[in-house]
Amino acid sequence: MLRVLMLGVLEDYRKLGIEACLYGRIIKESKDSNIKGAECSWMLEHNYMMNHAIEQMNGELYKRYRLYQKSL
Repeated sequence: MLRVLMLGVLEDYRKLGIEACLYGRIIKESKDSNIKGAECSWMLEHNYMMNHAIEQMNGELYKRYRLYQKSL
């Protein structure tokens, strides 16, 4: 199992195909290393672009982490 920490691309470079190249490279390297699955983390639940891309690769939401903030 591969743990993918970050898949983000700087805003000025989004929607240029860089994301597809990044995802493709991760998938290729994983297959070459005989890795059968991956887990992504640090994905905000309201980040539509990232979540949609993961869904397009047949990813599924099975765990949710949330951060809460409170003034002390």
